[in-house]
Amino acid sequence: MRRTQFHDNPKLAELVHKFEEASEKGQSVFFEPNELSDLIDYYESEFLPNRALEVCQFGASQYPYTPTFHLRQAMIMLDSGQDEGILDLLDQAEILSPISLEPKLLRAEALASVGRFLEAGHILKNLEDKATTSEELSQIYYFQALVCEKQEQFGQMFQLLEKALREDPNNEEALDRMWVSVELSKKYEESIRIHEELIDKEPYSYKAWYNLGHAYSYCGRYEDAADAFEYSYLVNENFEYAYRDCAEICFETQNFIRALQCYSEVMDRFEADSDLLLRIGQCYLGLDQPETARRFFQQAIRIDPLSDESFFHLGECQMEAGEYKVAIQTFKRAIRVEDRREEYFAALAEAYYQTDDLEKADLHFQTAIELAPESTEHWLRYATFLLDTDRLREGFEILDQAEEHAVGTELQYCRVGFLLAANERPEALFLLEEALTDDFDLHPELFKLLPELEADPEVRAVINTFRPLED
Repeated sequence: MRRTQFHDNPKLAELVHKFEEASEKGQSVFFEPNELSDLIDYYESEFLPNRALEVCQFGASQYPYTPTFHLRQAMIMLDSGQDEGILDLLDQAEILSPISLEPKLLRAEALASVGRFLEAGHILKNLEDKATTSEELSQIYYFQALVCEKQEQFGQMFQLLEKALREDPNNEEALDRMWVSVELSKKYEESIRIHEELIDKEPYSYKAWYNLGHAYSYCGRYEDAADAFEYSYLVNENFEYAYRDCAEICFETQNFIRALQCYSEVMDRFEADSDLLLRIGQCYLGLDQPETARRFFQQAIRIDPLSDESFFHLGECQMEAGEYKVAIQTFKRAIRVEDRREEYFAALAEAYYQTDDLEKADLHFQTAIELAPESTEHWLRYATFLLDTDRLREGFEILDQAEEHAVGTELQYCRVGFLLAANERPEALFLLEEALTDDFDLHPELFKLLPELEADPEVRAVINTFRPLED
């Protein structure tokens, strides 16, 4: 997702090279403690826990009288689910720093990770009773929350994280874990309240803004969510997730211009990936700029040749340009990657229809409805295809089948169109009255099916009769 750290920090590249060369050749090389910490951070960010543990072990041997590398090793092992040997490491850390809080907190987490919850709870309760500062209490509450999480006590986990943040609004670990607890406990409204209060105290807490954005989103307050994510990345311009989540909210609410602004920031600050390019292309499609969209889908495919969505949307752009035969090949490539997406088969069917290959169009429309029989959209598109190709009898059969699997007044309007096409006018007008009663606003669907009906006096009379008074 991000540019490699080597790009921004050549010294780190040299440091990594120095360590890996020494490790490979078994050489004894000296590193400053801060250099070893940077190496550990790097390997963790690259999801290489075993390499990070190797650096920890090297640090512990080079600096045997400091607990730092024992503690880092224990934390990495906890995060990667490696339980064996953690307590021994923490014993050594406590011997080296007997009054330090961190080894004791990690011991409680390690005990909880192997199901020894009572022991973990006793340690944390004793620490709570002896805490002398708000920062210490905040850390203790945070670890109590972790123990509750392992016991699946998510409501209590949420409450403890709230207590941790009230003691120390800058406890970043608690802020990170708070959103997990909100998702697990479903306390979205409470999360809004808590994070608004935190922001009143610490308006430059980018993680509080970020958590608030998620809570707003789950409560349907999408504009507020986008604003909260924006505040998050304005506070911390390197917080990529806030840019992406702001863009995603804007994309989902079809605010494509604002979404593109966020995606452009991501492009400028971070490494572009295929998902990002796909989303940018979709935004341009939403803005009815298929030629611009096409370029981004092509870039996404170059980065990820297995991006089925990019192939699909590229095919849509080709269809828009009238390049039906090219689109057929593009839709086929999407299907080769993912053959369970009904919209891919429907699009391929449409492309075959545009090239007058009716047999293949029919086959792929059928595949689309087989994959998603509950989807009204594909039944309607197949029925429209049958109407356009003068296969009324088969169209009625398809509508009968559709009503067994899907629901929607659109199907009634479609049947009205078929009845009118079949000169069954009395039955059609009667059914039109039912459809208008069920959902008047959908009646333009009838004109999409048969545009000439918009000028039909009997059809217009029935529609005007059932038009709501406020219209």
